[in-house]
Parts: sequence; structure tokens; C-alpha cells
Amino acid sequence: MGISRGASSDTIPLCVDLDGTLIRTDMLIETLTLFLKRKPWGVALLPFWVLQGRAVVKRRLAERVQFDVARLPYRTEFLDFLRAERASGRRLVLATAADRLVADKIAGHLAFFDEVIASEPGSNRKGRAKLAALQQRFPQGFDYAGDSAADLPIWKCARRSLLVGAAPNVLQAVGQGPHLERVFSAPKTALWARVRGALGIRG
Repeated sequence: MGISRGASSDTIPLCVDLDGTLIRTDMLIETLTLFLKRKPWGVALLPFWVLQGRAVVKRRLAERVQFDVARLPYRTEFLDFLRAERASGRRLVLATAADRLVADKIAGHLAFFDEVIASEPGSNRKGRAKLAALQQRFPQGFDYAGDSAADLPIWKCARRSLLVGAAPNVLQAVGQGPHLERVFSAPKTALWARVRGALGIRG
């Protein structure tokens, strides 16, 4: 655990990213590797999906892949924090660029999110697109927990920022002013290890 500046006690929601934040991997990579492992011939479909946009790729994979939601590499320390925040009455929102089918399944498993904002075909909610959705949904303001440079525009507009497993350059870009509520340290588990495991690669 890193820096802590105390939690919000008002009605401003805490919006939480999924990929790299709630879990130590990316659900697009997870679903893609599972899809190709089980249906190698499916690689021929990918160019046609890509032409329709990234959000369509996510939906097509979500429709075709079944994953064990309980075995995802969750950041347990961060989950404990979220459960405590929810118990204290804080409103939690899963705000992710992952497909809604995937996000709803994860949110249902964890059972502490009040709402889900996610990508749909025609709307890839990453970076500024996610920011626009959050600003429209929460004009009163929001706090945001994320991990990557893609989240910088969101942190800039958030009332308070939480960084989870963020690289040093991202932490530096966010800065350590009074808007920085908390920093959770980066994990030791590499994304590539998850990809290799999903593909069945050994050694």
C-alpha cells in the first residue's frame, strides 16, 4: 500500500476502472486468448470485426467466450478497500472500456458495484470517451480509480484520484497534490504471464 489521504465521506461516487486496476490483466486480451485457444480458426474472423471498430471486437469476443469470473487475477488489497468503502456507504461504479457483457458478469460476481458503465458496439468507452460518459452521468462530480496513461484525462477532471498499480511515469503525471486520495502499489505479476497461461505456454 502506498499513499493515503483519507476517503470521501459524501455522495460523490467512486468510479473504478477494470483492466489493470480491478484486475491485473486486460479483459480484451483474456477473451481473445481464450477464443483463439478454443477456436484457432476464429483468427479469420478478426479482420472483419476490426473493420467494424474496437467496441465490436470486444462484443464479438464476449459473446463467444466463457470465462471463470472467480479466477480472474483480482487485486485483493484493492478489493478489500472497495468492500470497506461500500460498507461505509460510498457509491461504487464500475467504469470500464471492457464490453458490457464482460463488465456486468464481473460486477455481478463481486456484488458491491451500484452501477456499470462499459463499452457497447458503437461506443468504446476508453480515455476521453469514458470521461464524457462519466461527466454526463455524474454532473455533480466523481472520484476515479485507474492505472494507465489513458486515464489521465479522467483524473484531470475527477474531484479525487486513486492510482492502482500505476507506473511511476503515470504517478508523476497525476502529481501528488491534495486531489490524490490514495495510491496502491504496482503488482509483481506480469501481464505476459497471464497471456502465456491462457495460451497454455510453458517455460
